[in-house]
Amino acid sequence: MEALVCSASTRGVILALSAIDSNTTAGLAVAGMSDDRVSTRPFCEMARNASRKLAAYQVIGERSSGTNYVSQLLRISLNLSPSDELGWKHGFPHMVSVPSEMLVVCVFRNASDWLRSMHSKPWQATRAMQRLEFSEFIRAPFETEVGDGGYFNPLKLPDIARRSLQFDRHPLTGETIANVVQLRNLKTLAFLGTRRRAKQYVIVQFETVLADPESFVRQIRDVFGVTGPDNFDVGDKRYGSKFPPAVRVRPATPEMLGKDDFDFMYSQLDLEQEAAIGYEYRP
Repeated sequence: MEALVCSASTRGVILALSAIDSNTTAGLAVAGMSDDRVSTRPFCEMARNASRKLAAYQVIGERSSGTNYVSQLLRISLNLSPSDELGWKHGFPHMVSVPSEMLVVCVFRNASDWLRSMHSKPWQATRAMQRLEFSEFIRAPFETEVGDGGYFNPLKLPDIARRSLQFDRHPLTGETIANVVQLRNLKTLAFLGTRRRAKQYVIVQFETVLADPESFVRQIRDVFGVTGPDNFDVGDKRYGSKFPPAVRVRPATPEMLGKDDFDFMYSQLDLEQEAAIGYEYRP
């Protein structure tokens, strides 16, 4: 990986764009890119407020985007405290404020692999959605619920378990979002708003981190002036919890999107927004 190209403004903000050479293509395959109809231009953007020393970080991003992996990587490699002060990491932003001493790390993943993972582990999805075949799942209105226990219902109160999870509703209209791809479009737009909400942030692809996690950590240390242990090993495992289905039988998730499903995904995606974070799709 090449060195970061940084520019400093008079307001003490540093913007950093990662430059990765052509030899990284093979690394991205190792990082889990499974669909040759998807091309990824490695992407990482950082902003620092030089007048504020970082004390904590929080990773945000939609489910199945690599947030747990990145959180674990930062936990073992940076001398910063993990935080959940900004609220549920997968929801539309709903924080009261963003501390200047907090690093907000926003993670994205290519839509093809992300959709398969969303079907394989449909966290918070209603029982009806959990029963859907993949082709049905990606076309259905995205319905989620509070659930039995877990983050939203730790006391397992039955009277709220089946209630609609508002964090997945349209943040302005309150409507159920038309399908999971439209959910991605809206949440991507919302998470990119980190640029205007946070004084210090990282916006990065999961694939870019997986291709070279040590370089990613070095870049954060260099840009933000934080320290960490000399040696660390995040390994190659995933750090998400095992999904506990709420139905007895769940349909299998395809190893790759079929043509009709890929074409549907392509027709629904905000392609300009996807390109802005380094993803291009060829139907």
